[in-house]
Amino acid sequence: MEAATTTISASDASSSATSTTTHAPVKAVFFDAGGVLCNDMPSTMLRTIAARYPPEEAAKIQHAHKGTDGGSGKCTVLWHKLRADPTYSSNDYWTEFKQLVPEIKESVEELTEALWASTKHYPTTLEVASDLKKAGYTVGILSNHGNEWLGHVITKYEMDKVFTDSELVLISQAMCCAKPEPEIYHKMISATQKFYASHSLGSIEAANILFLDDKKANVEAAHQCGLQSEVYTAKVGDEPKERLLAILNTHGVHLSK
Repeated sequence: MEAATTTISASDASSSATSTTTHAPVKAVFFDAGGVLCNDMPSTMLRTIAARYPPEEAAKIQHAHKGTDGGSGKCTVLWHKLRADPTYSSNDYWTEFKQLVPEIKESVEELTEALWASTKHYPTTLEVASDLKKAGYTVGILSNHGNEWLGHVITKYEMDKVFTDSELVLISQAMCCAKPEPEIYHKMISATQKFYASHSLGSIEAANILFLDDKKANVEAAHQCGLQSEVYTAKVGDEPKERLLAILNTHGVHLSK
């Protein structure tokens, strides 16, 4: 496949041309969820819960999911189970969380309600995804997440009105693997190719897919699997839309501001 020139629409991106860029034409854009489409769960909620407790107990609660240095916490192993084991429920997570963090007094039901209340989304990212879809690009989600957790966010913020193709909303728990494992990217590529075939959209290869994630390790792993990939986060910094549009421009995807 020849390198792509700048593009205005997905149909333009499919045409052959001579260009100075080495990117293949982008036909599909996949977004991570936490940090890109919505806030991180359950970190935000745990900070809110921790504020109710004395300092020593608060620190243990706040850093149970992620350690003080942003690395692994006491309950990180539970997150790893939730994001990759379809049989592991949200209730299982909070039940075991309470066992590992006895300082926390809230019930499983109260913790669940607090989690739902703590969610927020980043409208700018959703707006750009909608614009991409209107321009003819395929859009999807690839997220390390629990089915129930991310499903709640998608419904609450009506993301399913943009990400309308359920076979391209790929949640690690349902896929039994997680980023940055190569398997999950290969499954995403396969799902996209099946989608193109079933909708008579022509062919699509890994190099025609752009993946955006807030974690460098996930982006690098995607690149190793043949995808175009970039680090992007909506939760840090100013002008998130301008930054996102600039990334798309780099890959030959041009949307109006």
